[in-house]
Amino acid sequence: MKRIDDPFISIFPSIDLHGFDRVTARIKTEEFINDNLKLKNYKVIVIHGIGTGSLKEEVHNFLRSNKSVLSFKLDNQNNGVTIVDLKEQSMKNKKGFTLTELLAVIALIGIIMLLIVPNVLGTFNSASKQLFYDEVLSLYNNAYTTYIYRSSEGDYTKTFCVGKDGNKNPMDVEEKENFYYNVTVDEYGNVLSLQVSNDKYGINLSDASGLKKKDVKLSKVGDPMEVTCGAGAVLPEDDKLVCIITDTKRECRLFDFSYEVPNEKA
Repeated sequence: MKRIDDPFISIFPSIDLHGFDRVTARIKTEEFINDNLKLKNYKVIVIHGIGTGSLKEEVHNFLRSNKSVLSFKLDNQNNGVTIVDLKEQSMKNKKGFTLTELLAVIALIGIIMLLIVPNVLGTFNSASKQLFYDEVLSLYNNAYTTYIYRSSEGDYTKTFCVGKDGNKNPMDVEEKENFYYNVTVDEYGNVLSLQVSNDKYGINLSDASGLKKKDVKLSKVGDPMEVTCGAGAVLPEDDKLVCIITDTKRECRLFDFSYEVPNEKA
């Protein structure tokens, strides 16, 4: 934008189109008008020059078709300048939504939400389940490394657990809130039983011959379960038998089968 020397119109914003072709001049004039409408300048000056008159004709044709233009005229002192009056933009001219239109918009939003929300929740649940499964696989892998390392230090405990009952003999992994597990290995560190749960998911697998990693499948993840450790763990002579000592009993489990062994009196 630039000012011109005419003392009467020099106070108004202006644009000089000299050097522009017809198309560019039209685009520049439109941008100039839109900018001044935002600034609430309702009288502006367009300098198109005299020349062959083609640029003036292009500008005037555009001004006639622009709904924001109230009127325009050539400057009495300079035929190369056009004075443009713009329509004032007021709230009276802006129509709002009718009640019917508002209800239709609300209904449309409701339909969109019905379509989107289940997909979003489904994706979130799927991601949450996958995250739990990844943690289960991490425990499976760490059971072996934890046993091998500890056994090299003289600790042959084969049950690793963090129970909801507060008892624990954790693996060498970071403990997580509301995440419980009870994992048993054999004398070689192979996982024999795997019980893991949080507040949303759970998994419980066992195999006397050893659980393979391929047996720990995402499809096996189900509802959460109660995971406890008892007061501690001892190793029987039979490595396939796991005995848990609690305050009231000693329970020996052979995976899916279990029986109680009475506590011996001292």
